[in-house]
Amino acid sequence: MKFFFFGLLLGILVALVPLAAPVGGFVLTEEWYGNSDEPEAIQPSPSIELSGEKIPPVKSQSGVHLLSASGKLLASFPSGGKIIASSADGEYLALYEQAGKYIEFFNIKGDRFWKIKSLEYPFLSSRSKIILLLNGDHSAIRLVDFNGNPAGTKYVSGRFCTTLVFSKNSDFSAAGFLDGNYYLFDEKGNIAHSGNTGGAMIKSMAISQNGSFLAVHYGWGNSDHLRLIDIARKTFAEKKLLSVHHARIPLHMRNDGCCTFIDAGKITAVSRRASIQFEIQIPLPREGHASIDYTNDIYAIAYPLEKGGSTFFIVRKTGEVIFAKTFENEAFLDCAMGNSFILVRGMKNLYCYGYRNPAIQ
Repeated sequence: MKFFFFGLLLGILVALVPLAAPVGGFVLTEEWYGNSDEPEAIQPSPSIELSGEKIPPVKSQSGVHLLSASGKLLASFPSGGKIIASSADGEYLALYEQAGKYIEFFNIKGDRFWKIKSLEYPFLSSRSKIILLLNGDHSAIRLVDFNGNPAGTKYVSGRFCTTLVFSKNSDFSAAGFLDGNYYLFDEKGNIAHSGNTGGAMIKSMAISQNGSFLAVHYGWGNSDHLRLIDIARKTFAEKKLLSVHHARIPLHMRNDGCCTFIDAGKITAVSRRASIQFEIQIPLPREGHASIDYTNDIYAIAYPLEKGGSTFFIVRKTGEVIFAKTFENEAFLDCAMGNSFILVRGMKNLYCYGYRNPAIQ
């Protein structure tokens, strides 16, 4: 009998002790709000996690500003009346004029590294290893490296460049032209892949962070298509879009070849073979600036609404919507993600959120 009571007591104790700690849901917190013209007036968040990351560079009328994800102003570079092209990490920038004769390359602290004679417009890769110089009639691109020297393939041309894109947190780049030609450049500026759409205009492009996959959105006047290219396998899949788009659409390409985009009132994700992974019906979008970012198995998606204002979604990798908010007074929104922050940007306003995704963190 004593063993019976001992076993009963042990069973009760085991039942009361969880075998595994429960995994909480996605946590989103509003950290700070600010105006891009007054970054010094932002009241920083006390979050230690956010202080260890930087948000993408913030442009204002006076120049470019680099802030931590906590909202603390780290550095500013004055424009001096010129135009600034910044790298996505905010550490380097090129200074030029609309009809100037020179391009100057600086770091955010104001140290000048080089100055070259050029009438072109500079576009910097995420970490500035490669700089694309586009000529005035958009018919040719020169490639230079961090030191201002010719890089990789050095030069490509086509009939009017319609899009230039860069990979996130790496230095792959791509260019597409009105005549259907497109090029993917590796981190040294060499052509990693090139192709043609049969003469259809390139409208949008996206590169995976590892440079292994390229998405090309192209179309004629009556139909649009999406080409999903596996660089290593030298193969691609095609998908016809449901709508004809007269401007760029937000595109994101993951490292596994999954491509996410907005088309026909839906957020859609497809595999590298163009099979649908998920579809989310959303309020009808209006053509205009929109963006998709992805980190830690979470998408941040922002786009303008057909009836005015803009909206912002947070979506799991599986297609589950976990947050949505409409910004009635924002004509457009941009969004960017880090490991602990999500930044939403309007015309002037900055909205920063902290997040935790316990499922993977």
